[in-house]
Amino acid sequence: MSYRNSWFKNNEPNENGKYFCVKCAGEFSKAEIDIDHIIPKRKGGTDDLWNLQCMCRHCNRSKGPRQSSRETLKGVCGAITHGDALKLANSMFNRKVKDLRGIKYKRK
Repeated sequence: MSYRNSWFKNNEPNENGKYFCVKCAGEFSKAEIDIDHIIPKRKGGTDDLWNLQCMCRHCNRSKGPRQSSRETLKGVCGAITHGDALKLANSMFNRKVKDLRGIKYKRK
């Protein structure tokens, strides 16, 4: 199951059948929503639910490759809360090893 489908399976829409963007707090239909990685996969993030958040397309696109310290801290706290700190550390370590070897991150 894709991480998008997994997120929607575990998160219900509001009473209007809409989802809230975590950045702008707007209401959007499922088709208008992106499921964003709090800690990007290219930085060692995982597809675990604690690392996923609901964002409208505009907010997700405006975020681009930038990652604020607050967003990174939110992701790390999520990993600790869900008992996945070791998994996150291992994923980030593997990402660094690949970077050192010159293996670039590729989107699926």
